[in-house]
Amino acid sequence: MEQPADHETSLKDEQQPAAAISKRQMKRLQKMERQEENKKAKKAAEKEQKQKLLELKRAEIGKMLDSMTEAEREQWHQQQKGKKQQVMAARQASKAHNQQALSAPQKLVIDLDFSDMMSPSEVKSLLQQLSYSYSAAVSGQQQVHLHLLGATGSLEAALHKQLPGHVHWAATKSEKNFTEYFQVS
Repeated sequence: MEQPADHETSLKDEQQPAAAISKRQMKRLQKMERQEENKKAKKAAEKEQKQKLLELKRAEIGKMLDSMTEAEREQWHQQQKGKKQQVMAARQASKAHNQQALSAPQKLVIDLDFSDMMSPSEVKSLLQQLSYSYSAAVSGQQQVHLHLLGATGSLEAALHKQLPGHVHWAATKSEKNFTEYFQVS
């Protein structure tokens, strides 16, 4: 009988903060929760479909290899190794090209120290713009050395969530704000 009493008190605790927010805010929160659930369900369905396609592709390759002679199989494996080496070489060349941006004479500084004044949607938009900025900074003939300064707190967490690959970017990142980082002695 103690469990229902505990459950009732937890329901009262949940209802008290809910009463503090308006009906419109409650609807907005519920809508966001539904969207998040739909997003997770869609992602799971896509993952399942991708897994099925991968299994079909593996089965096709298995059938193809079974129908081949030993010499043909060896030749196919050599072709696959060659393709893999080409992909790895292209990836290395791209990485080297991106690293050249760190020595570019032009500097682009983005001060992220004002994130505490932004709403979550503005932070999301900022992170998308950072992604575009990085792409433009490292691609092409005229590269720019990108400095991302002042990313702390909730913005840093959002950065890790929305752009997990940013840790590998060829850019200078610092928690110091603009004035501290470029302080003239």
